[in-house]
Amino acid sequence: MDDGESLEEALYRESKEELGIVPCTIRYICTLLHSSQEFQRIHYFAIEAWEGTIENNEAESLLWIPITKSEEFDIDVDRIAMSEYLRVYAS
Repeated sequence: MDDGESLEEALYRESKEELGIVPCTIRYICTLLHSSQEFQRIHYFAIEAWEGTIENNEAESLLWIPITKSEEFDIDVDRIAMSEYLRVYAS
């Protein structure tokens, strides 16, 4: 996040910069701590609708994983966030 930027503003900016899309419908999922080399606070949002075509502007690669296959995520907190999304919004 840039100084003075809200979570939602960062989401919109990063979505445009990294994926080339503009979110239309978003849902806040949760905020979790992830311990890698240091603790990182990760804010999870679901972008349920967007304008534009998804591009790979910054990552080494992109991988589309269906929400029903969250066990395929490498990072525990990602699996927790996906479970939380399903629990709260998909029931």
